[in-house]
Amino acid sequence: MSFPNGYEGVKKLFTSEILNLIGGFCLLISGCFSVAMLAEMSEGAEAGTGVVGIGTIVFLVASGVVSLIAYIFKLIGLKKAGDDEPNFRTAFILAIFGLVVTLAATIIGAINSESGVAMNASRVFGSVINIAITVLVIAGVANVAHALNKPKIINAGSKLLTIIVVMYTISIIAALIPIFFGTGETTSTISGILAIVSAVFSIIAYIVFLVYLGKAKKMLRDN
Repeated sequence: MSFPNGYEGVKKLFTSEILNLIGGFCLLISGCFSVAMLAEMSEGAEAGTGVVGIGTIVFLVASGVVSLIAYIFKLIGLKKAGDDEPNFRTAFILAIFGLVVTLAATIIGAINSESGVAMNASRVFGSVINIAITVLVIAGVANVAHALNKPKIINAGSKLLTIIVVMYTISIIAALIPIFFGTGETTSTISGILAIVSAVFSIIAYIVFLVYLGKAKKMLRDN
């Protein structure tokens, strides 16, 4: 095995993406509940609003917990793979930086319930950081694939980048709407719909990235 640390790191990243996929489904369900609740409220129907609201919170919390665990696996994977390839090491530093900013925004949100702007801004920043991390991971795998003479893995990574950019662009737009247009009922509905679309794109991207990491893991295991 030419890159043992890279193999162990990519295995952890593979696990992280499986968890991200689960979290993405939870977020999608939460978004659907949220839009349904807004629709009921606009129609003046209060009977099912409580149940729908609980469903929204449950799946949102589940998504957050799973995503946190996934992030831990990502950090471990990037740190380990960084011993064999510098791009993974850079991605690890960015991931730590992104985690610090997200935690800071969460603390601000807990202290001040009206700090929605800070939370949405942190989502935008987190999306940008995730794009950078994904690009670095793909670049790291590509460099290893080049060293092992595996051009198919390099080409697969190039195609994956397009999907990733589209996914995070939609996520950023969904987070920017409340910042610039307030948090009224219409804005909340539009933002909720965009969140669902973003979650769908996230799931697609997670699946594609998962397949890619699976191929990278096999390549590293067999060489």
